[in-house]
Amino acid sequence: EGLKNTLASGLAAACSKTILAPFDTLKTVQQHVSGGKSLGLLEATRQVVSRPGGILNLYAGLGVAALGSMPSVGLYFGVYSYCKKTIGETLQTTFGSMRGDTEHP
Repeated sequence: EGLKNTLASGLAAACSKTILAPFDTLKTVQQHVSGGKSLGLLEATRQVVSRPGGILNLYAGLGVAALGSMPSVGLYFGVYSYCKKTIGETLQTTFGSMRGDTEHP
């Protein structure tokens, strides 16, 4: 269960980085202020796409971002799943059911 959560969350992190990469690139270009005036969304998009490489420039740095987030997010949710199972079982055996629908002697 923990390994399955680790792999699934790592893959989910890679997918979300891939989907959000263009927005992150445009945000970075917009924040690079030259001459005291920040760029609007359309101007930033024109600037990125007009460079050699075209529309693929929107995905610049995706490999590093995905490789960085996959193990991090995967490890986080893998450890979370393991701790939830381990601590949950310990609490269950120590305190019994916490639900209100159980009968007490």
